[in-house]
Amino acid sequence: MSSAPQFSILMPVSTQRQYLTAASQSVLAQTAGDLELIVIDDAGNAPECARLSGEGRDPRVRVISNTISPGPAEALNCGLQASRGKVICLCDADDIYPPDHLQRHADLLAAHPEIAAVAGGMETLTSRGGTIAWLHRDAQAGEITEELRTGVTRTSFCTYATRREAMLAIAPFRRYFLTSYDIDFQLRFGDQFRVWFDPAISYRWRLHDNSVTHTQANNQREFFEKTAREFQKQRKTTGQDDLQRGRPPQPPAPNKPVGADAHSLKSADQTQQMLLGASWRHHQSGEKFKAISLGFRACMAKPGQFSAWKSLAALAVKKAGNGRGK
Repeated sequence: MSSAPQFSILMPVSTQRQYLTAASQSVLAQTAGDLELIVIDDAGNAPECARLSGEGRDPRVRVISNTISPGPAEALNCGLQASRGKVICLCDADDIYPPDHLQRHADLLAAHPEIAAVAGGMETLTSRGGTIAWLHRDAQAGEITEELRTGVTRTSFCTYATRREAMLAIAPFRRYFLTSYDIDFQLRFGDQFRVWFDPAISYRWRLHDNSVTHTQANNQREFFEKTAREFQKQRKTTGQDDLQRGRPPQPPAPNKPVGADAHSLKSADQTQQMLLGASWRHHQSGEKFKAISLGFRACMAKPGQFSAWKSLAALAVKKAGNGRGK
């Protein structure tokens, strides 16, 4: 077997594969090319995953099947078991790595040997790949360990580059969490290790209605996120959480079938909210034309939302640079 690569990138894939080729190509095009891309088939179609991800055309791609139990947490656990890299990263099969993602994080890990992981900023994309907003435009670089220890997760775990020994010390991802397994992992990681944050865009998150985030019933999504944070409080006060004690709370039944319009987060709503937030940040910085342009895009993301048009009107009449106000 060849020597271990510098990076292992874990990419779980379910039934939604329309963006898999773009996601894989963004990993393989990294300026730091000493990597392995482990594509984990979680829906029983490894040959299609191989075709779409480039296995056979690029020796760095390896497709494996989740043989533990269906679900993204166990798919990641399968990937971890198969990985060999000195640094472990995640990439969802519908998202994008900027070309310098791995090199930038490798440099930061080298500069901070006391740090076990580097997290990064995110940019949101439309379903077609158009830019929505840089979510961490105004954030400062620095250590975020204490934030994590108070239950604050500033960014997605997919932005992390994590030293292998630290990653394996916290593993596995816990299958109890149908969603928010990454938030649970971040909080458990921060309990034991130090994390650095770099606000530069290191991950591009695609918003679309077929993603896990947008198909999960709201009550379940909110339950698992709340439970991950409640478990951290329990660990701080008693040393263990209810899942470790074998008595976790029972998740609620979905309040509607998954995907029902009124009971799951819709990507158009989220896109509009993020564009409006970005537009006001530019307005506060004195960039009025850019603010109005983003505000108009926000309105067009869901034209029937009156509050968005009201916000656009306020952007147009309010003097830029003085803050949003009320």
